[in-house]
Amino acid sequence: MSRIDERVEQLRGWLKAQGAYAIIVPCVDPHGSEYIADHWMIREWISGFTGSAGTAIVSLTDAALWTDSRYFLQGEEQLAGTPFKLMKEGMPDTPSQSEWLRSEAKRNGAKPEECQLALIGALTTVDEYKALDAELSDVASLMVMDDPFKTLWKDRPSLPCRPLSVQPMEYAGMAPAEKLEALRSSVAESTKADYCLVSDLAQIAWLLNLRGADIDYNPVFMSYLMVGLTGGATLCVDPSQLTDGVKSHLASCGVETAGYDDLAFIFAQADGVVAMPSGITLNVVNLAHANALSSAFIESPVEMMKARKNDAELEGFREAMRRDGVALVRFFSRLEGYVAQGGFTEVNVDEKLTAERAAQKGFDMLSFSTIAGYGPHGAIVHYEAEPETASTLEQKSLLLLDSGAQYDCGTTDITRTVPLGPLSQEEREAYTLVLKGTIGVSTTVFPEGTTGLQLDVPARRAMWQKGYDYGHGTGHGVGSHLNVHEGPAQLRKNVRGNTLIPYEPGMITSIEPGIYIPGKAGVRIENLAAVVEDRKTDFGTFYRFETLTLCPIDTRPIIKEWLTKEEIDWLNEYHTTVLGTLLPLLEDDHERQWLMEATKPI
Repeated sequence: MSRIDERVEQLRGWLKAQGAYAIIVPCVDPHGSEYIADHWMIREWISGFTGSAGTAIVSLTDAALWTDSRYFLQGEEQLAGTPFKLMKEGMPDTPSQSEWLRSEAKRNGAKPEECQLALIGALTTVDEYKALDAELSDVASLMVMDDPFKTLWKDRPSLPCRPLSVQPMEYAGMAPAEKLEALRSSVAESTKADYCLVSDLAQIAWLLNLRGADIDYNPVFMSYLMVGLTGGATLCVDPSQLTDGVKSHLASCGVETAGYDDLAFIFAQADGVVAMPSGITLNVVNLAHANALSSAFIESPVEMMKARKNDAELEGFREAMRRDGVALVRFFSRLEGYVAQGGFTEVNVDEKLTAERAAQKGFDMLSFSTIAGYGPHGAIVHYEAEPETASTLEQKSLLLLDSGAQYDCGTTDITRTVPLGPLSQEEREAYTLVLKGTIGVSTTVFPEGTTGLQLDVPARRAMWQKGYDYGHGTGHGVGSHLNVHEGPAQLRKNVRGNTLIPYEPGMITSIEPGIYIPGKAGVRIENLAAVVEDRKTDFGTFYRFETLTLCPIDTRPIIKEWLTKEEIDWLNEYHTTVLGTLLPLLEDDHERQWLMEATKPI
């Protein structure tokens, strides 16, 4: 019996002891974070699947794991030989989680009140509970439980607890007191409440101009923030994380502190109504109600507040791009030499590029795990190389390199796909179509009120005409020295709440179309861009994108005849900007020569 088999059997033993027929095992923490600390990686522990998105469900007789198109190939590899069946979200024959749970409940054969689905209260939101109850009430009942992995996972990592730091006003651009007052006004306009509880870690970090290191790649810290609408605020955080400088900073903002586990004490001191985000967990809501507080559920206004970058934050992004651009040029200018020497693997790509970034001023950490996919691995959208299975780069095919960094002034996220030798016609076609998509969005001028659903189309138009498409979104927001994936808006072809949000000046988005040919290669070309005002006319206000990323786009794979004059002009102008910005920052003759060659007009 494998290690995963043993763990599933242990969990089934717990289910039987609780009288439950199934349990949902999410990939989330109590704050709804996308990236989570090791302590909360229960889905990875029970299944062996390491993708950043996915939900496992274990019943008494079966087990399944749902994930999106980014992880289909990875899921097939990592779940092979385990009890888990891969459920490919969005595919026609894939049952939803509720459909699967209904089927398992019916197989159980008990009455609904006797057929109980276990939910982990610390990790299940009120919205999720309501949806499950509506979909399953005729076949099962819901049972809110304590976290069973506290006992099942014997060597479970402890909760992170690292020192905090203050984000300088030079890069924050707005004082915490001003942000908190804006939050109070916004909440007061939308609901009758006495307090507002903020549970999203990035929102708390942004509001208080603090940064941490409790989650890999995300400069956030485990915390809750209770804000009084008439004044006062309390930050719930482990006191050992507070340096003298941070304590002084919080005191100057009028923010008191309590322990991370002291929400019950904070609620006990409060009276009235607490406005909470709609994604709050059951445990927090139940804790508030146990202390005689009423709750009002709202969409947190903080997400849009921090999405609209102020002038200081935008300038911080530009500075981060200059630093990142230097690191990227230093790496790419030596890549062919590394490959020619032999034995250079995908893991070495990550190591070399990370070293170049770490040498830059203000480097904090990477903004996500580097994706260095050579050849067929490039077709795995969120591939992560491991020393045991990493491919060795050869003088042929394509390397897809998606990477980013956290600097004290901003966050970067960039993808470049580079040829290491001769390419097939199929690879060149895919590359050119992806480039046309990147340029298509980058050059779009659009009226006020335009959404991500609409802005997604220029990314796909050219490839649709050739019968290509991709499953992931085209663009996501990016935090200011915060999470690399930021809401509330997205560029995506699917109709969702976040694709119907209009783009406004100050918002940052990635632009990252791709084409993935299973078993052969992948292509993605990604820049970050800021929404800026283009002009005002009798027909309204129009916006455009300012490309922020500074790194050459390889021109060697391009089928030039497939580009329009306007597309060629954009590429040449972009390279002129890259050259003019980065060349003065480089001292090494080899790096300067490489940059001049890489940015030559086509």
